[in-house]
Order: sequence, then C-alpha cells, then structure tokens
Amino acid sequence: EKAKHLEDTAPGEQAQARLEALQQRLQELQASQKNRETRRRELQAQVKQLRDEKSQEETELRELATAADEQTVNFTSDERQEFEELREEARKLTAASSAQVRDLEAQIRAVAKDRARAEQDVRDISLKHQHLRQRVVELSDAAQKRDEHLQLEERLVGER
Repeated sequence: EKAKHLEDTAPGEQAQARLEALQQRLQELQASQKNRETRRRELQAQVKQLRDEKSQEETELRELATAADEQTVNFTSDERQEFEELREEARKLTAASSAQVRDLEAQIRAVAKDRARAEQDVRDISLKHQHLRQRVVELSDAAQKRDEHLQLEERLVGER
C-alpha cells in the first residue's frame, strides 16, 4: 500500500518522504551508536574491576604461600591435629580462590570479546551514518533541483 502511495505521489514528494525516512533512520542509528558506546564504557569498567580482583587474589595466594613456608613450629599432638585441620581448610580456600581466578579470567575474556564486538558495531554504525548523511545530502540536492525545476515550469506556464 505504501509503494502504491509512492507511485501516486509526485517525484518531489517521493524524494521528500525518502529524505524524512533516511533522517529518521539516521537518528535511530545515532541513538544506537550512543547506547553501544555507553555499553562499551561499562564493559571496560567491568574488565578493569575483574583484573583488579584477579590481581588481589593472586597477591593473597602468594602471601599465604610465603607465610606457610616461613612457619616451622614443633607441635603437640593436639596442636598438630588442629594445624592439619587448618591446613586442609586453607587448601580448600586456596582451591576456591584459584577457581575464582579462573572464573575471573574467563569473564575478562568474555568482556574483551564483547568489547571487540561492540567496537566493530560502532565502526559499522559509523559507516552507515556516513552513508546516510551522504544520501541525505544527495536527496536534499535532488529536492532543491526539483523545486527549482517546478518554479521554472510555473514561470514558463505563466508566460504562455
């Protein structure tokens, strides 16, 4: 139905309608680009936070390992049992921390992948934006020429 309407309209009206549609699309692309840029900044902040957490966990693991290596004490049997229980608990905590580090690394990789995808989307949108701007200029020029042509025709008709 829209195509039939366009066929029934004058070329100038078609150009104007197309120009308006392209301008609206341009605005939509600009808004989308802004949203993607916001998301990219959020992802960058998240990557930084995850890297900081990873660094903290690694430092804590090194400190625990160093502290454990430096301690040599003679224990009674009760103390030895308590020590072994605490050592096992520390081993479990270390394993959990290592798992957290692996999880953080996986999150960092995922965020980096999302960032790369977002940057590619921003580049694509920028190219579309440039294309639409050029198209708007072309259609504006065509509309202006059409208006000039119509004015010329009106003058010629008026002179007859």
